[in-house]
Amino acid sequence: VAGFLVQNTLKYLLKFGQVSKYLGYNAMLDFFPTMNMKPNTSCDEYHCRVKQEEYAKELAARPQEVVEEVVEEEVVHEDNEWGISLVDEDPGEASSQPQQQLAEGITTA
Repeated sequence: VAGFLVQNTLKYLLKFGQVSKYLGYNAMLDFFPTMNMKPNTSCDEYHCRVKQEEYAKELAARPQEVVEEVVEEEVVHEDNEWGISLVDEDPGEASSQPQQQLAEGITTA
């Protein structure tokens, strides 16, 4: 668990990947769920409401992050001496292999 927390911290600090807001593990399905946890807006506890107000003020004071769109230019190679080409290998819906039944949240490559 400590390794996952360190990895998540590095993703946050280095600004790459998808930072998880919740770390959980379902051993029955061997699955790591991903979800967003939000504070309880109808909290009755005084200190809870005070901390929520402080956090809301802190969020309002932060500068907005500007997301810049990066336009990638198409790579054009002048020569192809080995005759390498990309082809679509997607078999589509008609597949000769039997479909596997997988647990919820798991996909195959």
